[in-house]
Amino acid sequence: MSSAISYFHSQGIVHNDIKPANITFSHTRGAVLIDFGLSSGLKDSAVHVGGSPWYTPHPQHAINGKRGAPGDVFALGVVMLFILRKIPSQICGPD
Repeated sequence: MSSAISYFHSQGIVHNDIKPANITFSHTRGAVLIDFGLSSGLKDSAVHVGGSPWYTPHPQHAINGKRGAPGDVFALGVVMLFILRKIPSQICGPD
């Protein structure tokens, strides 16, 4: 998953909604990131209204009013904690 996110960022794309519900599994490709409905370009990745609050960094952590690539990395970290059961599903909400 981190390789996919790194690739998208290198292409100037920010997903903006990384969460378990947007990761599926393929027997041939492994983990696959889906649902790019909130994605934006790195240069125009202003903070969006929407997304999944449990997987989004606090707005104060935005850089120059933009969420950008660090927000995707934060969300992936929360997903990893969820997968490793370091945080219960009740904390992350229904998404």
